[in-house]
Formats: sequence, structure tokens, C-alpha cells
Amino acid sequence: CRLRRMDEREPRRIPLPWLLAPFIASMVLGYVGDIIGPHLINDHPLLQIALNPRNRWLLLATPQLGAVSFFVVGFLRLVSTDPIAFLIGRQYGDAAAKTARARVTRIFAHEYTHLLHRQWANAHGVKPTTPLQRALWEATYEGLGNLQSLGPEWIDAQGRLTDRARAALARLAPVLVDRLERLANAPEAASAELMVGLSSGPFAQKWGALPVALGGDFEGYWRSGGKHVAKAGMRAALFHPTTGYSLPDAVRTAALIARQRDYSGAALHDLTHDHAAKTWEARGFYRLLDRMLFRAAEPDQRYRVLERFYRLDPGLIGRFYAGRSTMTDKARLLIGKPPVPIRRAIAAIRGRA
Repeated sequence: CRLRRMDEREPRRIPLPWLLAPFIASMVLGYVGDIIGPHLINDHPLLQIALNPRNRWLLLATPQLGAVSFFVVGFLRLVSTDPIAFLIGRQYGDAAAKTARARVTRIFAHEYTHLLHRQWANAHGVKPTTPLQRALWEATYEGLGNLQSLGPEWIDAQGRLTDRARAALARLAPVLVDRLERLANAPEAASAELMVGLSSGPFAQKWGALPVALGGDFEGYWRSGGKHVAKAGMRAALFHPTTGYSLPDAVRTAALIARQRDYSGAALHDLTHDHAAKTWEARGFYRLLDRMLFRAAEPDQRYRVLERFYRLDPGLIGRFYAGRSTMTDKARLLIGKPPVPIRRAIAAIRGRA
């Protein structure tokens, strides 16, 4: 094989497990310090703040320590993992950035493929009417979109199916054949049940789509996952109401929990509940747009709403995907001739459509 020049070779990296080990050790020491802290703080305050430099232990140790020992041990313990964090970012941050860029590119390719598909169907007068035609349309529509957004766990660098993809295909192909055969002769009333899982559910199980929220009872949904239990992700309703994406919210939730000092069950429940409730309340505008799309627009004309959206300013689109649309962005989305009937749009806004 062709050898790369010395200056082209990737720099040697410290193995990631070696870098993560100090973080794990620091966390374990912190837990130990919390457990035995009440016994240590009076007789061995310096050891206690070396184990766990939380504010309460620092405050309790202050009267018993000299300024030099307090600041040296306390400061060094507080920043002990910072150099490791720097090394992780320095040596592995580029990989994370590349992964994020690749993921965003796949997402946009997925959505753009849907737009092109809809435009083609409209230009050629494609209007599926029977259960079988609708199933074939949905499978093709979602399949072409998903083909653009598959990650390396499904398709390798050479464009070949991975073992995971082959296993999913082997499991789902018989389901596809069975459902299509049954849909070919199914009455309209039975078609909905037969199409369950066609474009919803985990990607490895559908024969995929993401949740779209038109409204709902947040508190009721929260309680359905267990009372007084901390939650995150879909279970906490932490996803974009329109795109269904939950990764940005997962990152924000992780950062929020990382800043928390009290990791008791009650504290984590209150923290995640309040965060999720505020997020749900702040995203009412997106649920309004969803109601207009699914309750006001005709099914075969919904692509026009997305077509108009993707012609807007890229900055506006980026803020929309991040769930951080400004008032100006919201006005821009609503101003202009709507691609939905005015009367039905008003009814959707009022929640009656």
C-alpha cells in the first residue's frame, strides 16, 4: 500500500480510555467524599476537600484550615480534570466536529430529497389512492430520504451495507412482502393498521419518521413516565415539535445536569421537569406551525409549505432547527400569502381544525 508522507500522518493521540480514567476517578472520589464527609470534615478537613471540593465542604473546612493549604488543595482539586478536558478537546474535538458536520449534512440532504420527490410527484400528477399505492408511495418517499441520511452504522465508507443493516434488512424484508400482499386486497378500514410501522418507530424496526407535536398535555405526558422520576429526551418531551430531532436538547440537558451539584433523585426530577416544562412552553409557536401544516394544508399540498420554508434565509432556517427562532423569524414565517386556505389556517391557530 502507498505510504503517506510523514507530515500527512495523523498525530499520535493518547488513548481515550486513558484520558477518561481521571474523570471517572474524580467522580468516584467525589461520591466517596460525600458519603464519608460528615466523619472527615472535623478531623481531616484537608483530606475531605481533596476528595470532594463542593461548596458545602469548602465552607465547612474554612475555619479549620490555613489560607495557603485551603487555597492550594481546594484550587488544585477543582481544576484537577481541566487539563484532561483540554487534551480531550485538543486530540478528539476534530473528530466530534467532523461527525457533527456530517450529521447535519445528512439531515439537510434527507429533507431536500423529500422536497424534490414531492415536486416530481406533483409535476407528474402522482396521487396514490388505494392502500397499496399509498404504502408504496410512503415506502419510496421515506426510503429515498433515509438513503441520504444513513450514518456509518448502516453504510460503510465504500457504500456497502454493514452487518447491522443486513440483519435489519433480513428481518424486515418478509414483513414488507407480507404487508404489501395484504394491502393489495385490504379494505380501506383495515389499511391504517397494516401500515403501522411503515414510516414510524426506530429505524431498525420500521418497514422512518420522527414525532411531530401538534399540542398536548405536558404534565400528563410527564406523569405517564413515572411520578417523581427524572427524565430526558423523548420521554421528557425534549424534542423539536416540528423536526422531531432531539439531539440538541440532549446536549443541553447533559450540560444542565453537569452543572448540577445535587444528584439526588428528587433534585434531578425537579431540575429536568422544570427544564422540560419551560422548553415545552417556549415552543408553542412550532406546535402552531404543525397544526397549520397538518390540519389546514391539504395532504398533497403540504410540500409547498416546506418548499417555501427552505427558500428562506439560511440563518433563519438554522435558528428554526435549533428551536431558537427570534420574533423576526416567526414574523417572517407567517407573513406573506400562506400556502394553506385562510379559513382553515385560522381554525388551526384556534385549535379547532
